[in-house]
This record gives sequence, structure tokens and C-alpha cells, in this order.
Amino acid sequence: FMGLAKSLSRTKRDKFFLSAIQYDLYLIAAEAASPSSKTVILKKRLDKDSLEKLDSYIRRLEKNINIRPRGFVFAGENLASSVYDICSSLTRRLERRAVTASRKRIIKNKTMLVYLNRLSDALFLLARAAQ
Repeated sequence: FMGLAKSLSRTKRDKFFLSAIQYDLYLIAAEAASPSSKTVILKKRLDKDSLEKLDSYIRRLEKNINIRPRGFVFAGENLASSVYDICSSLTRRLERRAVTASRKRIIKNKTMLVYLNRLSDALFLLARAAQ
């Protein structure tokens, strides 16, 4: 769905952001699929730099979007916002599974958990911006 979201994005900045997210998700998948004893041999892992870039993007989105503090958001205003909402929901599901894996000590990179949490926030904001 992330590729579909990227194809529906209106701005180059959003397309670039989603490309970076796709790359980061590949890093997360590679690390999650590797035995913990082998993660040290991965050439690249999700790090705090990726998290800082995501946080910066979220701050930019928050400045440009007016979200009612007490209002309930109904998804489905248009195709783009619907796809972003699906991506946000899937990311929340991934986050829950990553937390479970972390509790079982399968995943040791705590930055991954924070990143997934913030990613779903960013996708929610993108959905609101697309409405």
C-alpha cells in the first residue's frame, strides 16, 4: 500500500518522504528477519538519524495541517486519504507485533519501535492533509 500511497501523492516532497519510508521499512524487515546474533553483520540498520528525519517531517506536517482537537476523523474523503489511513493502520499493526517481538527479545533495536509509532502518526497526518 505504501507504493500506492506514493503514486497518489501530490507533492514531490511527499513522494520523496514515502520513498525514504519504503527504504526504512526494508531495513526494518531485514533486521526483523535476521537472527539477533546476525544483526551486527547488516550493512545498514534503522538508526536515530532516520528517526530524526521522520520527526522533522512530522513537525512540518503539523504546522501545515489544522486538525480539530476534539473532532472525530472519518476516513474516506478521497482515494489518497483512504490509502494513507490504510497505511497508518497497517503500521499500527506492525508496531504492535514489533512490541511483542521486542518483549520476547526477538527484536532488540528500540529505535525501530519508536520509529513505527511515529510513522503511523505521520501517515495519519498525510491522510488529513490529503482530505
